[in-house]
Amino acid sequence: AFHARIPKSLKLWKQARGVMPNGVPMSWMLGLHRHAPVFASKGEKAWFIDVDGNRYLDMNLSDLSATTGFGHPAITRAVARQAARGAQFLLPAEDSIIVSELLKERTGMPFWQFTLSASGANAEAFRLARLATGRRRILMFDGKYHGHFDEVLVKRSGRSARPSLLGTSPASGRDVTIIPFNDADALAAELKRGDVACVITEPALTNVNLVLPNPGFHDALRKLTRKHGSLLVIDEAHTMQMAYGGL
Repeated sequence: AFHARIPKSLKLWKQARGVMPNGVPMSWMLGLHRHAPVFASKGEKAWFIDVDGNRYLDMNLSDLSATTGFGHPAITRAVARQAARGAQFLLPAEDSIIVSELLKERTGMPFWQFTLSASGANAEAFRLARLATGRRRILMFDGKYHGHFDEVLVKRSGRSARPSLLGTSPASGRDVTIIPFNDADALAAELKRGDVACVITEPALTNVNLVLPNPGFHDALRKLTRKHGSLLVIDEAHTMQMAYGGL
């Protein structure tokens, strides 16, 4: 019955399979639903419309990348204005100062750098942590999602980590340890080893539904990382939007 409502999407999907694996821009999109993929046409506020004219309420907010909705007039005007002036130059622009000052005001963190993706941000954070500490090991929590590069695409296997995706290098989990979230004792035991460059976590886990920190867990996390000389990386790709200045 649903497929009967999306004939244009089905036609486009057939065409797309001639130029894209699975007929979608990113192959995992085919696994999002039990039906054929819907081809989007446009968006209006919290809704999007497919090529057949069907209207959908987006309860996923495009995986939290569209929390302002679709086609907000102020954002549309700003993007169009900048596109007319040039989208990028590989040079600094005044807007980068304005954004950095706003982020500083919101978070209290004094300095800011920009990357092309959240995955890129975490990869750079790991490099900075290793440079600053002279250590190699990265500590993460079970249930995490920190991007789409090999070192974070691993799952827990005892004290070790092993690849969670096909094609990932077996060595990708060599310097990664994964422990349970909200387990301050396990955290303390790992940090005592003195070889952890950084601990990375979301303030609340968002890739396994929503897992909140236990009372006092973040205080313990901050105290223990400082005590043992490990840096703390807070990955707020999602939770920055839940409160002013971040969760």
